[in-house]
This record gives sequence, C-alpha cells and structure tokens, in this order.
Amino acid sequence: YFRLKNLSQKEVRQKIKKFFSISAISKKDFKKIWDITRGASGHLWHILKFLKENNGTEIFRSTLHIASNIELPADISNYVIAKIDSLPSETRDIVLSASVLGEKFPHKLLSYMIENEKILPLPEEIFEISGENIRFRWEIFQQACYSMLTAQTKRRLHFSAVKAYKKMAAEESFFQKPGGANGKRGKLEENLKKFAQELAYHYERCGRWKSAFKYLLVAGDEQKRRWAYSAASEFYRRADEIATRMYHRWHNTVQLVDVLFKESEIFWNTGKYSEAMQINRRAARIAVKSKEISLLYGALMRIAVIFNNTGKITYAEKLYQKALKLLDELPENPRRKLQLMVNIGVIKSNLNRLSEGKEIFLQALSIAKKIGDSQTTASLLTNLGWIFEKQGKPHRAVKLHRLAMKMDRENNNILAEAEDLVNLAIALKGIGRIDDAIVSLERAKKLFEKIGDFVGLAFALNSMGEFLRENGDRVKILKIHRKALKLAKSAGEPFLVADVLLNIALDYIALKDMDRAKNYLKRAKQSAQKCNDMETVKKVEKIYEKI
Repeated sequence: YFRLKNLSQKEVRQKIKKFFSISAISKKDFKKIWDITRGASGHLWHILKFLKENNGTEIFRSTLHIASNIELPADISNYVIAKIDSLPSETRDIVLSASVLGEKFPHKLLSYMIENEKILPLPEEIFEISGENIRFRWEIFQQACYSMLTAQTKRRLHFSAVKAYKKMAAEESFFQKPGGANGKRGKLEENLKKFAQELAYHYERCGRWKSAFKYLLVAGDEQKRRWAYSAASEFYRRADEIATRMYHRWHNTVQLVDVLFKESEIFWNTGKYSEAMQINRRAARIAVKSKEISLLYGALMRIAVIFNNTGKITYAEKLYQKALKLLDELPENPRRKLQLMVNIGVIKSNLNRLSEGKEIFLQALSIAKKIGDSQTTASLLTNLGWIFEKQGKPHRAVKLHRLAMKMDRENNNILAEAEDLVNLAIALKGIGRIDDAIVSLERAKKLFEKIGDFVGLAFALNSMGEFLRENGDRVKILKIHRKALKLAKSAGEPFLVADVLLNIALDYIALKDMDRAKNYLKRAKQSAQKCNDMETVKKVEKIYEKI
C-alpha cells in the first residue's frame, strides 16, 4: 500500500482520503502532515495510524480536520519505541535482537542468533517476510529498535551475530564434499570468507579488534578482486584505523604497513597518485621508527614507482639507489637486486647517461645469467643494444638485438620477439641496410598481428613508412602511416599518435602538399604537448620554420 519512494503532495492527499474514507482534508491540517512527513511513506503511515488510534480526527462539513487537542509527533521514533515496548516480552526481545542484523537478513540467521529454530510469528506491521529473508518494513523501525539497546547488550548481540554467521558457514561446509589437505576445515574457512563483510562489521561492533582486522582485509581483498576499488578502499581504511589504534598494544608493524600497502595499491589503480604517495610515505616513517628494513625497502620501491610513472625520474633514481643500499642489510635475494638494477639502468639511459646505464646493465646481465633468468637476460641485451646504438655503435647493437631475439624465440615470448625485430630493424637502418630493416619490420608486423598487439603493429608500420620514405612510393608510404595513425589512436597511445602525425606531415611535404603538411604539423604539435613530449614539439617547430 505504501512505497519506499517519497510521495508527491497529490499522492499524500489521496492516501489520507483513502485511509480515512473521506472526500476532503482541510488545507491547514494537510499542510501540518506534509510539513512533518515531506512525503516519506513510512512516516506518513505512522502519523495516520497515530491519528486513528488516538481518535485524533473529526469530520466537519465532509472535510477531515485534526482534533484541536492532538499534537502530531514531529519525530516518530518515540512513537515506534512505544509500539515496540507494548509487544509481549518474548516478541520484543526477538525484534530488538533482529535490529543488530540490519534492515534485511536471512530467516535462518535470526533463528541461529536467538538459538531457537521456531521463531514466534513476527509482527507484520514491523517486518516483511519474503521467502527465506526477513526485512524491517522501514529503516526507522530498525534504527529505533537498535537505539533501545544498551551498549553492553549491543556488544553481546553483535557477538551472537558472529556466532550465527559461523553456524551458517559450518552448515554449508557440512554438506560440501571435503577437498584438499584441509578437508572440511578448509571448506569452513572458505565459507566464512563469504560473510567477511558481515563478520568484520559485527566484530568491530563487539570490540573484537583482531578478528575485525582479519575480516576487513579479507573483505577488502575480495572487493579488489572484483575491481570494486571504492568498496575495497573503505574496508582497508577501517582496517588501517584498527591497526593504528591498536599498534602500541599489538606491537605488530607488519600488520599496519601491510594494510597501508593495500590502501596505496587501490589509490594507485584509481590514478590517485598523491594519495598513494602519502600512504607510502607514512609506511616508510613507521618502518624507519620500528627499524623494519624489509618494510622500508617495500615503501621506498612503491614511492619510486610513483615518481617514475609521474615523470619525476630523478627522484625515482635516488630512491632506487637508497633501496639498493638497503638490500645489503637484508637476506640475499638476487632476483630483487636484479629488478632494482634494471630499473636504475633504464632511468640512467632515459636521462642520456649512457655510460652509467651500460655499466648497470652489464652488472645486471651478470646476475641474470648466474641465476638462469633468460627472460631478463634477453631484455638486458635489448637495453644494451639501444645504448650502443645511441653511442654510434650500430654493428654491436645489431649483434645484441639478434641475441635477444634468439632468446625470446626460445622462450616462446612472441611479444618480446616482435619488439626485438623492430629494434633490430632500427639498428640495421643505422648501418645502411634498409632492405634488411624492412624485412625485419615485416616479420615483426606478422607477429604483432598474430597476438593482436595494435600498439606494436602501429609502431612497426610507422617505422616501415619512415624507412621507405627516401626510395619508396610516396603515396604508398602515406597509406602506411595513415593505417598506423588509426591503430595508434584506437590503442590510446598519445606519444605514438604524435610521432605518426609528424611522419604524415613529412609525407605531405614530400608530395609538395604544404597546406595539408602544415595541418598535420599543427596536430602533431598539439598531440605532443598534451603528453608533454617536448622532443617531438621541437622537431615540429624546426620543420615548420623550414617550410
């Protein structure tokens, strides 16, 4: 009869007429009811019941009036509380216990909680029963009931709710076939995880902080697995609050920093880099204070990655160097050291400190070979090839790219092999072997098409058109670059888009179509500025001056 959505004035008027079986209500008294309820159907229903039960209305000239001795309750909480107090004691206890479970809950959960499988008939004016679920008709019922409980009773009932959820989980695991080494206990733990959110809430409310912390992390991890980052962040935040509050009692730095790392990962995944930075700096301070070197290393690495990915690579390099020194104080872990050295080498190379980058890569190469990491070995050979190319040693670059390609093929790493072919083509062009470079790009193109890598395909086509420009069919080259542009745009790669636009502009210059060339130069500059690619911006400006 009444709905949860707020009613309009017209609908409220119709409800009043129908409830009292009258044709009209005085404007003054309608305004009183409207000002109190504002169309909230649950509130309206209680106001009308209040008037009826207290003989609070009178009819004058076919119009409903509120009796002069009646004062409408502005807040119906007291009215609801009075209603609940009037229930038989056993029914009242069940209603109050149910308020701990929230607005909606399974029938079985309430029966486990009150330890009585046969629940008394529940008052229909307070509850709706639908299948296996019970629901308070209105939120205010649940809130009013909960407000009637003492703090001690709330804690006791919340713990009873925990035990009820555990009974439900145990019942489910009983009917499941045991699997794995842990058998039914393993199934029980899995079933408890299904109720992680509810268990975390009830453990919080009854002050069982260690258990609350445990299930908040489980709930957060599950939401993160579902890509529900906002919900995951809230669970981690609550776990953070508990770990921070209990830190001096638990003396467990690992727990606190672990949840901080989880929080920072959510911020990172949602592009909130400043928040991720703030959380990781806090983790670093805690690690320093507690002299936990391993945790400090983890915090520094995360901060360095944020700096690196936000363009502050000099700051990232400093932190990577600090992290490298910390490794001397930790148990030997060559793989961790290898990855760190690769990161440092890449930054040095990007900063054009080629000799330093080469030295780091050679040290890393020695470690990679020693531990038999062929994938990283191939990657390091590629990086060294790039450095030799920049240093004007293309023949050495060709040799290294061929070695990397051979290793990636043996590892069945198709993407890396395709990228090696592109790098090899660039090195071959550097020694004037254009035809061999084109063959290498054609092979790369087929591999990129095979694995559906549109970015790699666009890059290969862009390079192919660039290599063919001197001796090839200019119209054909333009078509190749147009195809590369389409792929780069669909892949959302702004740096590549800017580079391809520049090449198309050069194609039009070769075709002596200066108007279109200027248009593409303008677009290339705009695209480069958006992604802060100042190298391409400078190239465009120089070409623009010449034409």
